[in-house]
Amino acid sequence: MNKPVHQQKIIFADSDPVARDEAELALVKCGFRVTTVENGAMACAMAVRLVPDLVILDAGLQVQDGCSACEEIRRLPGTDELPIVLTIDSDVTGIVDSALYAGATDIVVKPVNW
Repeated sequence: MNKPVHQQKIIFADSDPVARDEAELALVKCGFRVTTVENGAMACAMAVRLVPDLVILDAGLQVQDGCSACEEIRRLPGTDELPIVLTIDSDVTGIVDSALYAGATDIVVKPVNW
């Protein structure tokens, strides 16, 4: 059974505070409950705590990169069907294969037009 949008929880991880603010503003306007974090390790910790409906990770996160965080979240119980989207810079090469191998559901090239 799908949850109404207003109950769906999203974790958004990006090291850029402007990107976090823009994403949060846009997603909250659409009715989502958004938790923003600044690195991959924090995203993994929040995934355990919140049991999100969607995780959006920047591939170039500090402390723990997006691919590594994606792999760690995928190892959590019940995340087989959890959508995990990695955002990548347009000038980054070779990351698409790594992201998909890590278990990403989809990849979005930045900048994201929210």
